[in-house]
Amino acid sequence: MSLGELKRMLKRMGVEVSEISDVSEVLIRTRDSEIVIEAPQVLLMDAGKQKVYQVVAGRITVKKLSEVRQK
Repeated sequence: MSLGELKRMLKRMGVEVSEISDVSEVLIRTRDSEIVIEAPQVLLMDAGKQKVYQVVAGRITVKKLSEVRQK
């Protein structure tokens, strides 16, 4: 399904979809690691009171927290 088709389908359900451009990386931190997603495609789905960010991964790097603290 193309992005245009997805936008039309979600708009019928009251959800606006937009792409966040020029995102260089997304960082997800957990208690014991960091997940770095480089060159992702990020979409924002706005359904009024709720906002959902969808991340389509580029290159993924996972670092254990012990590695991050040493740097």
